[in-house]
Amino acid sequence: KSVHSPSAPPFHIRHAPGYARGGSKCLLSALDFSGLVALGGFEFRPRDPSPLLERCEECGGCEMQRLVSGAPSVIGYLKKTDP
Repeated sequence: KSVHSPSAPPFHIRHAPGYARGGSKCLLSALDFSGLVALGGFEFRPRDPSPLLERCEECGGCEMQRLVSGAPSVIGYLKKTDP
């Protein structure tokens, strides 16, 4: 699937190797936000557990349609760092 917005170029989402062997049916439930870096003056802390994983476990199915429709999802928190 391809995901895009007017402010960012499209990017492609693919199944990880071994995805078909089991686990969640939602590709987004396995996204890891721990590698995100905040802009200067802030630090990013990902929400744990991932809200995408929680929703997949609670509701079943995939989160792609919900997110593409514009539903917000809190993936982490920004904390202002000392100057």
